[in-house]
Amino acid sequence: MANSTIVTGGFVRIEQTPASISDRIFAVLIDYGVCFCYAVGVVQLFTKLNLSVHSFVEFLLWVSPVLFYPLYMEVFNGGRTLGKMVMKTRVVMADGSTPSLGAYLLRWLLIIPDGPMICYLGVLFVAITKRNQRIGDLAAGTMVVKEGKYKNYRVNLDEYDYLTKDYKPTYPQADELTMAQSELISRVLALKDESRPTRINELAGKIRASFAIKEVAQTDEAFLNTILQDYQYYALEAEI
Repeated sequence: MANSTIVTGGFVRIEQTPASISDRIFAVLIDYGVCFCYAVGVVQLFTKLNLSVHSFVEFLLWVSPVLFYPLYMEVFNGGRTLGKMVMKTRVVMADGSTPSLGAYLLRWLLIIPDGPMICYLGVLFVAITKRNQRIGDLAAGTMVVKEGKYKNYRVNLDEYDYLTKDYKPTYPQADELTMAQSELISRVLALKDESRPTRINELAGKIRASFAIKEVAQTDEAFLNTILQDYQYYALEAEI
């Protein structure tokens, strides 16, 4: 299986392994099963309570969990439906970043040509494309990757020579930082203009608030440098 290798702005090389066609098919089958169970439950509920649908709006309300299930799950569950969770896969952008709402929406809208309504064209595209992408992925710039491989980080040690084997992280919360957040910290620290002190102060405050870091015996700039190094430790050294 071919890997998709990208390099981030922080000179971190990430090797992403696209989910195989079998991973994707089994994930879809599991998701179909979830939707089927929901449909059966609704029918039984209507039968037992002698309910009926009186308008198209009511019909949409009952059907929407099935129609919007992939979109709901991927947006609010980190690119994973229940099927993808079982198969340990997730949706990411082709560059490794988190998809935007627009990207999720576009790949969801293209489920129709990808699915059974037009002869499973998605399966064909997954089979013939280098990154195993269906039509929706190609349009949205996304791909489905194996989770176990997604955090297989490698680094040019010349860029991070301060990360020694005996390095001890200060903030365990750094393990929860995303790649995008770490790159934002790097960009703010690299600022040269007069807005730098204000931006550093604001960013440090937001990070402390987001991760409930209360006591910091460091300046804001030192705090950002430390949490960035801690992130690199968890993302890089812990994977070696």
